[in-house]
Amino acid sequence: MARENDEKKKRPTYQRDWRKYDASKKYEEEHFEVLLADLSGLVRQPQYERGRPQLSVADVVYCVCRMVYGGQSRRIVMSSLRRAQGRGFIAQVPSPSSLSRYMKHPALTPILKHLIRQSTLPLAGLDNGVFAADATGFSARVYDRWFDHRFGRLTRRAQWVKAHCVFGTTTKIVTAVEVTNGDAHESPFLPDLVKDTLTEHEVMDMCVDLGYFGDPNFEAADALNVNLIVPFPARAKESSPDRRPNGPWERAYHYFHLHHEQFRKRYHRRSISETGIGMTKKRFGGFVRGRTLTAQFNEVLCKVLAHNICCLITAMYEWDLDLSFGNGDPALKLPSNYYRDGNSRGLSIYGTPKPDQLDGLAPAA
Repeated sequence: MARENDEKKKRPTYQRDWRKYDASKKYEEEHFEVLLADLSGLVRQPQYERGRPQLSVADVVYCVCRMVYGGQSRRIVMSSLRRAQGRGFIAQVPSPSSLSRYMKHPALTPILKHLIRQSTLPLAGLDNGVFAADATGFSARVYDRWFDHRFGRLTRRAQWVKAHCVFGTTTKIVTAVEVTNGDAHESPFLPDLVKDTLTEHEVMDMCVDLGYFGDPNFEAADALNVNLIVPFPARAKESSPDRRPNGPWERAYHYFHLHHEQFRKRYHRRSISETGIGMTKKRFGGFVRGRTLTAQFNEVLCKVLAHNICCLITAMYEWDLDLSFGNGDPALKLPSNYYRDGNSRGLSIYGTPKPDQLDGLAPAA
């Protein structure tokens, strides 16, 4: 009997084409540089007026994101940047001090947010309108120190910043992000995150946890024609004199209690946000190196952009996509002799590829 019960409770497993996944990871760095160069090329250079000529903004974006992707310091990354210059991805290699100066520049923040939105375009529509939102913290290497009179000792606590993200529940790509200080609550940022996602994607369900529970988010989601999938705590009541009858709160309350099994299946998609956060932190670290708050914000945005590009590379192999950001020919596509039907070895994924097997790794003209 015990064995029969264990068989009934066995969790479902999902198959994956490990050949394609293996190939996407073995050539990720080469593909990453191509996509990052194409994305950074979307940044417009401000018109030069007077004073000391500044570095190309596109080169700066490429360099700081390449530094974060490799998890390297601004001095060690110089070798990678010189190779990128030789391949034509950047025109000039900035000095380590210039990387530090630009990383803490406030003007870099909106540029990185724009590129994050642009990086989601090749996968638009693949999430079937279902998204999940969550927030996570990144610790800094800067500490707050104070004297605790109660215990009579000097106390310190690491500063940290918080990233509020919306993930596609199929692609695991970040469609909208906002970075704040660590003490900011996530609930007030949900309406703006949904609006940012709606600019490039069709949203039907937004799955969130109890941290986003509240009337303002129900009303904001209803105004945007989005279903807010959030569980109701035991203390929640069906109606209140302050709420309009048959409003979004009341409809969601009835759906949660009367169709609970269906709700659970839809709400289960929220776990993808935890997966996306885990992917980002495991790959690029759960900490930031910046000393100033702006530098920490920009570093987190670089981590998110790098995560999106890695998701694009995986999707290119697993779903046979040609990646383009709407600025002409595809920036990257599967090598011409990589068989898409999966029945032939095509690209030598179990050995070192020959030079002619890397067709498609050069940036689009």
